[in-house]
Amino acid sequence: MIYFIKYMALCMGIYLSLASVEIFLFGPLADFFGTSYRSHLIFYLILLLVIDPFFTRYLSEKIRIHFEPEEGAQV
Repeated sequence: MIYFIKYMALCMGIYLSLASVEIFLFGPLADFFGTSYRSHLIFYLILLLVIDPFFTRYLSEKIRIHFEPEEGAQV
């Protein structure tokens, strides 16, 4: 059970880190598509709901090995 909690914390941390980087660093790129509220909202929704889950899954699968129990370890 503790491994599941650690893995979920890892996934949430990766997702939130990606989201914060995108929001703060991709602001000028969002302005390229338009300066209105709706254009920024659509840009960030595409990033947060479509692209970030794939990156989160990829990165968490790469790191998951460290959170799995050892062979013969008691769970």
